[in-house]
Amino acid sequence: MRRNDNPILSKKQIWRSLVLLTMLSIAVSMCLSTVALLLTTTGKSGAVIEEKDLWASTLLLSALIPGIICPLVVHALLTTVRELNLVKAELDDMARKDALTGLLNRRGFDRAALELIASTRQGNRNIAVLMCDIDLFKRINDVHGHEGGDHVIRNVASTLSTVAAGWGRAVVGRQGGEEFAICVDGVTPRELANMAEALRRAVETSPILWEHHSICVTISLGTSLFPGREAELKSLMISADKALYEAKRRGRNRVERAVLPKAA
Repeated sequence: MRRNDNPILSKKQIWRSLVLLTMLSIAVSMCLSTVALLLTTTGKSGAVIEEKDLWASTLLLSALIPGIICPLVVHALLTTVRELNLVKAELDDMARKDALTGLLNRRGFDRAALELIASTRQGNRNIAVLMCDIDLFKRINDVHGHEGGDHVIRNVASTLSTVAAGWGRAVVGRQGGEEFAICVDGVTPRELANMAEALRRAVETSPILWEHHSICVTISLGTSLFPGREAELKSLMISADKALYEAKRRGRNRVERAVLPKAA
């Protein structure tokens, strides 16, 4: 979904560009050499070069030098450009990915969700956000240490990502700490409720092994859904977050939905 503003040159494109630029440089060199030789021989008695000698000299001069130098220079330049684009793409990817889970971080999630909302508006489909939080995570950290807590976060992230992958157009991200967000389009209120419950059950029924211990984990979820023409990411996130806190208040390991505008 993310638009690639810096396309990376493939090796095939490098060689294609190399051939085209070399041929162009040879053609330009031939023209200049021909003009230069004609100017130096025209009107000078005893210095006129026969036509075949003129063209032989032109071809030799125009093909030899650019044919050797141009491929080396162009290949070096294009390879350098490709390597710089690869590095930039890697840095861009690191900037939008969460290092612990591999999911989108808050910045990456916001960007991808905004693109999803924009496409949803065009089709006038519903757009939904689910906010998820691991229940009693501090207790997990206290019992199993921060490494155990990180292990739990990674496993929950993997479960959420796996379940959401079956929904089609969904964006999954880590908001920070033990909180996650999912943005999905084209769903009805009933489908959204089923999706949230599927996430809750998947985490609850997937004990996490850590140092010969089985850690039982649950999550609480808050959901919000707007018609595409009315959807704003900030409003969706705030509504889902309020619903999440309501789920926490009512005992955790449950799903609560926000009070929503009328949606199809």
